[in-house]
Parts: sequence; structure tokens; C-alpha cells
Amino acid sequence: MLFPQESMTGAALIEATFQPKDVPDARLYRRLKTTATGILRAMMDEGDERPQDVKRAERRGASRLYANARVDADLLCQHAQQRCVEAIKSLPRLLVAHDTVEFDLHGRHEPDDAGPLRSSEACGYLVHHGVVLDPQTEARVGILYMEAWTRPYPEGKRPEGKRRVRREWDNEDDKWGWGVAQAHKALDRQSFQGHVRHLVDHEGSSYASLVKAQRRHRDYVARTRLDRNIAEGSGKLFEYLLEQPVVTRWQIEVEEDPKSVARGATRRRRTADVELRFTSVTLRPGANYRGRSYHQGLPVGAVYVSEPNPPPGSEPLSWMLLSIPPIGAKSDAEEVVLDYRCRWGAEDINKVFKSGCHAELAVVPDLASFRRLLAVAWPVAAHIARWTYAARVHPLELASPHLGDETLAMLKLACRYHHLPLPRRPWTLRDATLRLAQMGGYEPRKDQPPGWKVIWRGWRVFNNFWDHARFLQSHDAAPASRKGSARSTVRSPPVLRAAGSSTERG
Repeated sequence: MLFPQESMTGAALIEATFQPKDVPDARLYRRLKTTATGILRAMMDEGDERPQDVKRAERRGASRLYANARVDADLLCQHAQQRCVEAIKSLPRLLVAHDTVEFDLHGRHEPDDAGPLRSSEACGYLVHHGVVLDPQTEARVGILYMEAWTRPYPEGKRPEGKRRVRREWDNEDDKWGWGVAQAHKALDRQSFQGHVRHLVDHEGSSYASLVKAQRRHRDYVARTRLDRNIAEGSGKLFEYLLEQPVVTRWQIEVEEDPKSVARGATRRRRTADVELRFTSVTLRPGANYRGRSYHQGLPVGAVYVSEPNPPPGSEPLSWMLLSIPPIGAKSDAEEVVLDYRCRWGAEDINKVFKSGCHAELAVVPDLASFRRLLAVAWPVAAHIARWTYAARVHPLELASPHLGDETLAMLKLACRYHHLPLPRRPWTLRDATLRLAQMGGYEPRKDQPPGWKVIWRGWRVFNNFWDHARFLQSHDAAPASRKGSARSTVRSPPVLRAAGSSTERG
């Protein structure tokens, strides 16, 4: 899942993903590396969602890079996509979680072509993407494709000063079939031979989307919240599934929505005692269906997961999953449920884009500039996800092939400075990730591994330490000046004291 010598610095990440010939000149390539370094460094402060202060020159340089029409965003996205596929070539089976996320850009620097979102006051762009997940380890491996667009205002309701934009799709429901096709195109270009299962939420469970997946013979699983018309039994999906016998009962770990509406509230994980039922049904088309096939009905497999006795204060778990491939055994139904539970990995990538890369805070003049922003943030977000889950997937793998001897030596020095214990064996990925998380404020717990926020807070602390160490080394290596050689040779106290040590008085 990790590449050899995959450094966490922004410049090294850009050099590994893009080539100087991908941009018009060397100056833009240097600016590209500086922008990626700023994205990685501008993580949130402890306890809030605000980014760390970035130099004004860096902010202006990033804005100019995004607004530069000579930078080809599609070319950059192709290289980021290729790097993602290279990371999953060896997987025999993978999941692609499709999702749509809104980027609210309303305010002082609102673009002229920004369109309406779900809220009446929100205005910005939408991004549809596919996140690659490993079903064996639930690791977020990367992003397979990405598309940004803006909605046009209804006729007669376009505010003054807003630019007229065209529709990306005649019907936004087409984005789900388009995303599945884009995912297979990217995998076919790299000759991927494994099995692919696509996971979508309720928005992608329309009859037209299911028909497209059936006609293309895709492994497509969608969750539906509405009661659908079927040909069997009483004619209602949920009622018919409840009449089926319970094939198994087991415990499943889930995340529930936080009760607090404050920004940054975490989801609470709990264990649910659920019952599983499954059968084959024939969905009836809706009144708005205008397709050319399956007018008599679409055969699908239905899996219903319900929680009869939820704990007090918790919403009962209820999943109705529709699968295009038929489900003939209990093992197939359990596999569908466990795979769909991994779909929440797409939400983690959305958090990385918004809270980690601060895509909503960037100043972009139009949609084309926003696409260039996504092209730069794409490898950064995938990089964060891979490093976060590397220690969970391969905790005992040696860290030296991925970090390098110089980084490991400086990491050991930073651990001594922060009074963190050093392992008495070769460093593993778990050791390196845990030490970085502890620098970011993580307290080791057996039941909860560190997440991407605390790991990258610690990496920011480590990079600041490394910058000071480089400065001291260069200062000691510099030759003494003529005026300084005639002065006293009394050395000043060290700049980097051990954390928590008392300073000398006098």
C-alpha cells in the first residue's frame, strides 16, 4: 500500500507524482511543490478547525497557481490517478465507494460561477469521486477518479452578477453510472485483474442507476431508505423482507451520527446486535423511469440488516441493501453487509479534503481554478489516507524502506526531545506512526488507534523540529567571520532544549 521512500514532505510527494514537463515552466513546478508543502503544513490547530497561519506570499502563490490557465488540471489528475492504481495493483479484490461532496465557497471571495447547493444560502461547487478501499483491512488506499461541476440557477432566479453556466449532466442521477465507468477505465488502463465492487448510498439507488449497472454487468451494491414497489408478496420491499426468516445474528461495529451539531464533533462507535435477512426480489420501475429496458421489473438481491433492541439513546440500525449480483447463500449476504460497512471510508476522504487540505478556504476565481486546486490536493489527500492506515494494515513492517535513514534518525532525535520512549528494535510502521501521533497529542489506547488528524498534527510538530535542526546544523557548519573570530568564544545556550526542562536564570 505504501511506496518505497514515500516521504511525508510536500516537495517529495510532488516530485514522486508529477514531472517538470507536466507544467509549462520550471517556475510553476517550484510553485507546485511549495503549494503542496503549504497544504501539508497548514493543518488544524489543537481543538479547533482553523488552519495554521500560512505566509502571505505562499497564499498568493497558491492562488496564482490555481488561476493560471496554462496549468492543465486534467494532465495532473491523470498522474495522480495512475499513482493510485499502482498502489492497488496487487490487491485481488477491492471496493470503490462513490460519493458526492459539496464545497461551500460563499462569502467574500465567492466565485462568479458558483452554483446553489442544498442550503438556500450555501453556494459553491460539487465533487463526485470514487474512493478505493481494501475489503480485507478497511484501509483507504486512494482516490480513483474525481469530477467537479457547478449547478446552474433555475430560470429567472439567477442572482445579479452570477455567470451563466451549462449543466454537467441533463440528470444528476447519471453521475453514478458515469463514475462506475470512469473507475473501470482507470483500472483497465493499468491492466488490473482483480474483482471490483461498487458501493453507493441512497442517492445512487434509483431504478435507472440499478438498470445501468445491470446492463453493464457490474457488481453494484446500493443502500435504499425508501420502501420500494416489488412484484413479490404484498408489493412492499421492507414488509416482504421482514416476512423472511432470520438467517443469522451477530454483532457489528458501527458509527452513529453525533448528537452535537458543533463543527468537528466526532462520531461515536458502538457495537450493534443485528439480525440479517435476505432474498431475491423484482423491483418495479417508478412513474418517472424513461429507460428502454426492464419495464417489467428488475431482479436484484435484497439484504436487510435490522437492530431489534438498540441501546437507550441510540437510533436503531436499519440497512436495506440492493445488490445487482444475485445472493444465493448466507455467506454472500454477510459479505455484502461487511463490504458496505467499509463505504464510510469515503466520508474520511471528504474530511481530509475539507479539514486537512482546506479546499473550502482557498481563493479560486472559477471552476477551472477549483479543478486545479483538486489536482494538487488529490495526491496529498491520498497520501494522508495511506499513511494513516499503513500502521493498521502492516504494523510490523519495517519503516526504513519507506522513510529513509535520515528521516528515521531525525525522528529519533525528536522523540528524545519530547521525552518519548524509543523502541529497542528496528523501527516499524506502527512505531513511526505512533510517535508522530504522540507528538500531536495522542494518548495511546488499545481500543482506538490514532486517526489522520492527530498523526498530521504530530508531523507538523516534527517538521518544525527538523527545520530548526537544519538551521542549527547549517549555522555550526558556516565559517566564522573576521569580526566574530576576534570576539570571545563563549558559546550561547542551546536553542532546542528538552521539552519540559527548566531554563537557566541569571
